[in-house]
Amino acid sequence: MALVNRSFGLNDKSEVIVRDVDSQRWDYEQVAIALHKVTRQKVAVMIAKLLKLDTSASVDLSKFKDAAQVPDWSKAMIGAIVAKGIYNGYDHGTLGYDKIMTRAEMIVILDRALSVTVTYVKAGVYGPETGHETIVGDVLLNASGVSLKKEMGNLTLKVYNQ
Repeated sequence: MALVNRSFGLNDKSEVIVRDVDSQRWDYEQVAIALHKVTRQKVAVMIAKLLKLDTSASVDLSKFKDAAQVPDWSKAMIGAIVAKGIYNGYDHGTLGYDKIMTRAEMIVILDRALSVTVTYVKAGVYGPETGHETIVGDVLLNASGVSLKKEMGNLTLKVYNQ
């Protein structure tokens, strides 16, 4: 909660109504900001809204075993987050949309959300037809068969195991 609150400069508070958070604890203020424990689904919705992602495009989530159970109210936003490469499923093939977000998962998602500028999620050739394209930030290649034109300039490749 503290990571999201600080990363996006959130500081509006509500009354804390949970019994296991004492007003004298260090995390009380962060809980007041976040209001409640957050599932992976709710984090995806918050990040999609904070980044103002386009949620109008339909993203195929069928590769995830639990995609059919994702509620309609969050499906488009989870799709947008998946399409941007910010949100991935688990090794066993599920989104885990209803699981409570761990601190480690939150750190990874926030890092991706704050650093990914451009994501290529479909095979194809990308880059300008003429001239050069400058991208400030990271480029995420989240599909096989992606080619970048020479005019994309100098790129540094980082490989992350997921």
